[in-house]
Formats: sequence, structure tokens, C-alpha cells
Amino acid sequence: MPDISIKIEPETNLIKCEITPKNSILVDFFESDIQGDTAFIHFLYQSIDKLTNDIFEINGNAHNLSLSKSVYKVTPLYDTSNTWVMGPISDFTFFLAEWEKILSSHKAS
Repeated sequence: MPDISIKIEPETNLIKCEITPKNSILVDFFESDIQGDTAFIHFLYQSIDKLTNDIFEINGNAHNLSLSKSVYKVTPLYDTSNTWVMGPISDFTFFLAEWEKILSSHKAS
């Protein structure tokens, strides 16, 4: 299982993360498309739960996200130097859960 480290910078309130092994496209997706939007996180969970044999696709601020029951794929919309990244859906839902945890703990403090 990959590892994710997430922090909220106190000066800017921006969320920053690092993913090991290094995955700059996925980091950029979370930092630019999800940001602090817990409603979007819940929408993604619901979309994943409703998947059968279909592929769910959505365009965000800077990325296209494709989800199936088994894999996720993130494609940058504007950065042509990076192509795309793909991985198991379990990794993606793990990252979503960790992202949501840090948002919840920040709002509680």
C-alpha cells in the first residue's frame, strides 16, 4: 500500500501532500481538484459505490478522473509534460479517506 503524508500549511491554509512512491500527478490532483472540498470527496465515494461495469469520468479544475470498480486513472488536462497515472481503486479510496481525515481534524481544531 502506498503512503500519503498530508498537512495544512498554517500560513496559507493550503493542503500539501506527499505520496510514496512518488506520484506527482496524483498529488497535483488532490491539491488542485479536491482541495478542502469534503462534499466532492463524498460525491466520489458515492460514485465509486454505484459503479457496476461502467467507468465513471469527471473533469476537475486541472485533471480528468476515470474510475472503475478496480482502477483509477488521473490525466492532467493542461500539463502536456505528464501523461497520466493509474492504480488500484483501493489506493485511491485510501488517499480519499486520509485526505478527509486531515480535513476533519483541521475543522475540529
